[in-house]
Amino acid sequence: MNSSSIVPSSIKALNAGISSHNPFVDASTVREPEVWIDRQADSSQLNVGARSHLYAAYGRVCRGETVAAVTLLGHTGTGKTHELNRLRQHVHTAPTPGLFVYLNVQQFSEGQAVRQQFLRAIGDSFVRRMPSGLLQWQQLAISLANHALSGLDQTRKQFSPRSVLDLLSRNPLEQNQAWIDRIAEAFFRVRPDIDDPDIVRAIFWTLCPHQLPYARKWLSGLMIPNWKRDELGLPQPRVQNSESHAWQMTLNLLAAIEQYAPLTIAFDCFEHPEIPDPGVQKERVAVGLIKWLGDRLRTRTRRFGVLFVSAMHPDTWDLVEDHFGPVAQFAHDGGEPCDRTGDRVLVTNVLPRTQSCPSDTAVSL
Repeated sequence: MNSSSIVPSSIKALNAGISSHNPFVDASTVREPEVWIDRQADSSQLNVGARSHLYAAYGRVCRGETVAAVTLLGHTGTGKTHELNRLRQHVHTAPTPGLFVYLNVQQFSEGQAVRQQFLRAIGDSFVRRMPSGLLQWQQLAISLANHALSGLDQTRKQFSPRSVLDLLSRNPLEQNQAWIDRIAEAFFRVRPDIDDPDIVRAIFWTLCPHQLPYARKWLSGLMIPNWKRDELGLPQPRVQNSESHAWQMTLNLLAAIEQYAPLTIAFDCFEHPEIPDPGVQKERVAVGLIKWLGDRLRTRTRRFGVLFVSAMHPDTWDLVEDHFGPVAQFAHDGGEPCDRTGDRVLVTNVLPRTQSCPSDTAVSL
C-alpha cells in the first residue's frame, strides 16, 4: 500500500477502537471490597501459571496437608488482588468448598493489638456470603450441626440450611435457646475433645438472624451487653491481657474449623498505596503472624489443612524474606535460593514437614 494513501485515524476513532477491543474494561486495581464480588477479572489468560499454583495448593489442603503457603510476587497492577478474588471464588465453589479470610496488611497498627486485629479480620471475612447465600459463619455452623446429627444417628436426615434459618427467624427466644442447647449438647457428645465449647455455641447462634450481630461480635473477641450475653449463654471476653485472649480464641476457632472445612487466609496490600517507600514494620508483623500460626497449626492432626497466601511487591519480599525464619529457606529444582528470570520468580520450599514452618511456593506475576 502506498504510504501516501494512509489516512491517520482521529483520536476519537483510536479511543473507540481501543475500547471495543480492550480486555480490561474495569479499573486495573482491585480494591478490598471487590475481593468479595463474584466476578472474574477482565482477562482469564493473565497469570495462568500463578493461578495453577494457587489452585493446586488449595487442593492439597483439601486432602488434609497441615499447612501450605504461597506468596504472589508482582508489581503494582499486575493482578495480585485479582488472583485473590479468583482464588476466593474457587475456594467457595470447589468440590470441597472452604472458608476464606482476607486481610489488608495496612490495617495492622504497627505491631499493637495484632492478634485482636487478626481475630476481627476473621470475623469480618466470615460475615461475607458464599454462593449458597449463607454467610461463611452460617456455612460452618451447618457443617457442625450436621456432624452432630450424623454422629448420633447416621440415618437421620441432615439439616437444610434454609429450613434452619427460617425456623430460627420465626421462633421466639426461648425456643431458639432450647434448639441451640440441644444441638450444642449433641455436638459435644461427638466432639468431647473440642477446645472451647463456648466458641461452638456462638457459631450456632449465627444461624439465628436476630442474634447474628451479637454472636459475630462475641466471636471477634468484642464485648457484648451482659443481658445479651445471658441470652446467648456466653461468657464475657476477658478485658485484661486481651492480646493473649484473642490469640487463644483464634487458635480455638481454627481448631473448631479444621475438621469441617479447608481454610484459606490471604494477606494483601503489604505496601501502602500512597507511600513510595514505607517502613517494614507492618510487613514484618504480617510475616510474623503467618509464622506464629504455621508453627502452631503444623503439629495438629486435622481433616483439612490451612493455606496461607501472601501478595506483595518483589521489593517487599526482599525486605521481609529473612523474617519468615525457616519458611524463607527455599530451593528450586536447581538447588539455588530462587530462580529469577526477569520479573519472574519461582521458589519452591523443599523443607521436610517436620520443620516448624508453613511450606509451599512463591510465584511472581
